Amino acid sequence: MLIQLLFWPAIAVAVLLSVIGIIRRDPLWLIAGVPFSLPSTFYLLATPRFSFVALFLPACLLAAAFAVRHGKIAVAWLFFAPFAGFFGWLAWLVINQ
Repeated sequence: MLIQLLFWPAIAVAVLLSVIGIIRRDPLWLIAGVPFSLPSTFYLLATPRFSFVALFLPACLLAAAFAVRHGKIAVAWLFFAPFAGFFGWLAWLVINQ
């Protein structure tokens, strides 16, 4: 129960901050989303199937922040897409289990 209280709201906040950062073209919003993705990252690191993916997800947000900083908004959306896609897929799996 405690994991659910930490995991999903933090993911929602990370996604929200990231979308705001890309829309406003401010990389600090994306960087602010990284700490919110860390609880899920640490949890996924403990699973053998997702340990590699878990390290990749916060890096996606940092790469998107770097792209926004250099004015490459389309590239930032491309870096953000795996983050949102993975957690969207994971949420779908949890809901449909």
